[in-house]
Amino acid sequence: NQEVVKRSGKIRWFLKNGLIYREYQANESGKNFVQLVIPEKFRDIVLKLAHESIMSGHLATSRTTARILTEFYWPGILSDVKRFCRSCDICQRTVQKGKVAKHPLQKMPLIDEVFKRVAVDIVGPIHPVTDKGNRYILTLVDFASRYPEAIPMASIDTERVAEALLEIFSRMGVPEEILSDMGTQFTSGLMREVSRLFYDHILHPMTNEMVGRYVTLKQMLKRVCTDRPRDWERYINPVLFAYR
Repeated sequence: NQEVVKRSGKIRWFLKNGLIYREYQANESGKNFVQLVIPEKFRDIVLKLAHESIMSGHLATSRTTARILTEFYWPGILSDVKRFCRSCDICQRTVQKGKVAKHPLQKMPLIDEVFKRVAVDIVGPIHPVTDKGNRYILTLVDFASRYPEAIPMASIDTERVAEALLEIFSRMGVPEEILSDMGTQFTSGLMREVSRLFYDHILHPMTNEMVGRYVTLKQMLKRVCTDRPRDWERYINPVLFAYR
């Protein structure tokens, strides 16, 4: 056994069943991690599982690193993860092109009642089209519980979007308010009629802390589905489970 004390916390190395482990206790959080030290020939396997698997969703460098460090460690892990994520083909093909100006942050009311207010948006188009003809995903997230839903769609016509929303409402109930962007599928006459019958429709960009998690959900769906193009419908539920 060997123990090292650093500013960030205590580190102890020990041998168990012929394997080297690193025990790290953080000073700030008090959390304790027991990490298996991975030999060089197995590191690519760990990186692929932490970044590319269904339950990982091609998340960014910091989240991929955090996922690995809960169980594993090796010298130079931070630079290896950064290099791996930056070279990921799926991430490069699905990254947003160009820069979008940030909307100034605004205060949003605290929502503490489940399914009182939900946010909806559309992911896609995803290429190529699946065997069932789907190329888009309608996403919905509850503001109070952060519970996500997603429905694959062949098109983003107002009629199909309305059907997808009603499919969710038939299982989850009808929310009091729906928040969306200014997409024509959300502002058409048909959608206004649906809104009049069921809920209040708020056209407003998400500006609170939830926006980061919602963007993460959309990125996870797009990247995992792009990685499995012909039958990505079957992978939606595992992605939603990982997001929760």
